[in-house]
Amino acid sequence: MRIVHLITLGLVLHTAQSKLCTKEDLHFRTSSCDEHGNQWVYKVPDLEIQCALTDESIPKRAETCDKFCPSGQYLDMENQECRNCPSGYFSKGNSLEITKWPELPAELSVDVSYNSPIIHSCNESSWYAKNDYLLGKAKTDCTTVLSMKLHNLHDGLISFTYNIEEYGTMAFFTIRTERCSQLPGSSYMLAYTGYNVFHNMTVKLPKGHHILQWYLFADSSSLRVLWGPSESTMKIGQIAVTGTPPILRCSPCPAGTWGATEGQAICDTCPENTFSNMGAQKCEVCSAAEYSRPGATRCSTRLPCTNLDYVPVWSPCDSNGMMQQTYKWIEPIICNTHLGVALPQAEKPVACRPCAIGTEPANHTHCADCQADKPSLAATCLSCGADRVPIHGIFYDTWSRFPPHLKTWCATFGGERELIFVALVTFHNVSCRITCS
Repeated sequence: MRIVHLITLGLVLHTAQSKLCTKEDLHFRTSSCDEHGNQWVYKVPDLEIQCALTDESIPKRAETCDKFCPSGQYLDMENQECRNCPSGYFSKGNSLEITKWPELPAELSVDVSYNSPIIHSCNESSWYAKNDYLLGKAKTDCTTVLSMKLHNLHDGLISFTYNIEEYGTMAFFTIRTERCSQLPGSSYMLAYTGYNVFHNMTVKLPKGHHILQWYLFADSSSLRVLWGPSESTMKIGQIAVTGTPPILRCSPCPAGTWGATEGQAICDTCPENTFSNMGAQKCEVCSAAEYSRPGATRCSTRLPCTNLDYVPVWSPCDSNGMMQQTYKWIEPIICNTHLGVALPQAEKPVACRPCAIGTEPANHTHCADCQADKPSLAATCLSCGADRVPIHGIFYDTWSRFPPHLKTWCATFGGERELIFVALVTFHNVSCRITCS
């Protein structure tokens, strides 16, 4: 009953200092589960709320350790039932997910230690919340450790994405028990990923109390002095854990997203030219003089258009073998088209260039391989004499029409749409040579 005494003492000491806590000021907290599957449940205010505790905060014993709530719901401790999250809020059910980093989450803690007998400062070695990722820094001879304490009610998984851009960076991920002993086979070295590339790691997490730790080192070895920077850096993009206890209150939708209905597992991203604040039930539309990217938290002013806001575009070859250069605004349009420069006039049509050697026009827009068994009037389809054989290869030097063996599609990398070219190589004739006799 020690926890009851502490709460009661806090109530007596704090009552004379501020107003009484209201029901809206308080939220549930729980103790660890005991060997019988029970835990203590009590109510406390957020740190920024100054109020005196009432009888509402007296701990109560509850059999909630085996409760399970699906995504989009939370466990209502008043009646021990799962309830839908209200609109503007979301939950992952019996899982923990961190995708945004406006600040260091309460579930995480940071420790820094020295690796050298030489005394110097490791003040700049830590983990920093950067909204889209968590940035870890370790100066020379320093170690910074990111820890997360968990109590899994069921066997689950820990998944996280990370980025290491420098060779020589030493980083490890480890799972420990509540007694800080390492679980067998649960230490993993985190490899170099490359610039702006995030790798995903998923590890099984057994039932019970655990401490997840990310270690980041920076040593002063001669190899690092020669080949590496004086500090190690690492980014963590997302962390997801399954098998955790049910949440006791839903999380507000992050700024730039919205939740229109109850019981949402995820919040929808605001489309372009809209924005939202945290906990929004809808996205607000930017004014005509403003714009925004998808997932924006505010609108930006449209500046007058400049020569950098449009690009030249060639039309496909028409039936007369002509093409024309026109101009179009770069999309999405973020400048004010009523101010600044206007789009230039279209250029005069010009003749399309012939297809590359070994190919011939298939239609007005594409070139195709020359057919060896069919006659062709195209000057780019070459025939070898009786004493010659073709030299196979690919050589593209004109782009009036799209050549064969190339495919394109769009893919998303880090939230940006990129155009991808892939060559499907099948060599065709580009010239001839004399055969050996």
